[in-house]
Amino acid sequence: MLREIPAARQVPGESRRRWFNDEAMDLFVWLDEHDDLVGFQLTYDKPHAEKALTWKRGGSLTHAGVDEGARPGKHPGSPILVADGEFDAERVLREFRARCAQIDHGVGQFVAVRIEDGLPRAHAPAPGAPPRWRYAVAAALGLVAIGALVLLTAD
Repeated sequence: MLREIPAARQVPGESRRRWFNDEAMDLFVWLDEHDDLVGFQLTYDKPHAEKALTWKRGGSLTHAGVDEGARPGKHPGSPILVADGEFDAERVLREFRARCAQIDHGVGQFVAVRIEDGLPRAHAPAPGAPPRWRYAVAAALGLVAIGALVLLTAD
């Protein structure tokens, strides 16, 4: 269960940072002077195959792998984010929701909505298109009209 780490390191000149942590996830959020979220980074699948979702205001959600900087026989390097392709947004969202019950509700909801934005939209209508139910009604009415036309023209 994610819990806030009260002594999150603050970097002078950067947005205020909050940190939530458990054994499988870390959530860092950055807040402006009005306490509005301006960014977050959620790492998941710790500690063996860690991945990161990053969002910044004005941008979109990005996904990356975390290279821990392990170098056999040498001192470890600093972790860095590396390209990692698509991610299972449904699984990450499900796990995040299960783990965020004890954190600030507004923060949890904000992050969940951004992860939802990463869900596949294969069958989403184009922007400005009427809702899907209208297509179903139009199709049904069209079939009724065709049926009536057939009955009227049948001898």
